[in-house]
Amino acid sequence: MEINGSWKDNNENSYKIYAMKNPYLGLSGFWQKQNQPKTIVDFDNTAKVLYVKSLNEPSNVDCNANGINNEQGIECYSRIVWTNYQDKLYICEIVSNKATLEQAKNDSTTVDSSNPDVSGCGANPWIQLQRIR
Repeated sequence: MEINGSWKDNNENSYKIYAMKNPYLGLSGFWQKQNQPKTIVDFDNTAKVLYVKSLNEPSNVDCNANGINNEQGIECYSRIVWTNYQDKLYICEIVSNKATLEQAKNDSTTVDSSNPDVSGCGANPWIQLQRIR
């Protein structure tokens, strides 16, 4: 995946991103922001999109329901897009907390990457990442 590596954002949060597709073994990958690991379950470099599944979530709540400590439920899927703008990498988690991968893929929510410094990631800001390794 073209954004594999170690990164940090403007708030000094660290990210470790790695995924690859092997014709014999399939896809393997992980996404980790600080100490919040997720599994990358699909990606497309051409479309600049990846899909993650939350790990270590409580199994007694639904994906969109809040648990005892405000956790989201098991197997929540998200869609994260990235863009390169003025030689900088930006990411946007545009779809989150879907119960299935298909729901995350088929959600009609879109991004506008024309000026990620200003807006375009729905209700959230784009996050600028800087490579640290």
